[in-house]
Amino acid sequence: ELPWQQAMDWAADLNVNDHADFTLPTRAEQSILFGNLRDQFEPEWYWSREQHAAYSDYAWMQDFGDGNQSDGRKSNDDRARAVRRLIIQ
Repeated sequence: ELPWQQAMDWAADLNVNDHADFTLPTRAEQSILFGNLRDQFEPEWYWSREQHAAYSDYAWMQDFGDGNQSDGRKSNDDRARAVRRLIIQ
């Protein structure tokens, strides 16, 4: 659990098996993760990579307990899950 900017930095700094293109998921990606891989997450709030447009101190989050999305203060400590985007042709 860590504040939003630290979560963003953590994901960007990841290097796993020579892959260094990690990021936090978007809100839409978090919805897909909740719908398809809910059991791979603790039933807690996870940061997305999206800031709340109207409130610079807030970023969007996904609750993997009940599926809600809401904004949270960036200074709060919450969970993060890094993802990679793959090109499928």
